[in-house]
Amino acid sequence: MLLEQVNKNNMDRIQINGVWYVRETPEEQEQVDAVFYQGCVAETEKHCFDATRLREDFEEFDIKVTYKKGSQSEWKEDLWDNTNYLKGVFYGDPDALNSLRKSIDDEAEIKYFISFLQILKDNNWF
Repeated sequence: MLLEQVNKNNMDRIQINGVWYVRETPEEQEQVDAVFYQGCVAETEKHCFDATRLREDFEEFDIKVTYKKGSQSEWKEDLWDNTNYLKGVFYGDPDALNSLRKSIDDEAEIKYFISFLQILKDNNWF
């Protein structure tokens, strides 16, 4: 195999077996600041509770609540990102529980949600 290089007309070219090729410089990759996170999901017929936390930030977590009322296109979502409020619900704070009842009006669903918080606590989320 015959290999010859030339710099002709400001183009770095290479010839291999009589065929000329233009050398390409690989494009630089875009710097991406990706963040890994942990999650836990529990679901009933009426709600979906999706908890997430950053691996670097074990003190704070949030829960996305999906209210599954009507057809799927009518479902609503809410983000609960106040960890102190969520801990208050778990520990039975009356103000936190009253606020929760404004969002979830079914006592069985509230008990299920508190059980979900227990799973998070058992796994050292708080």
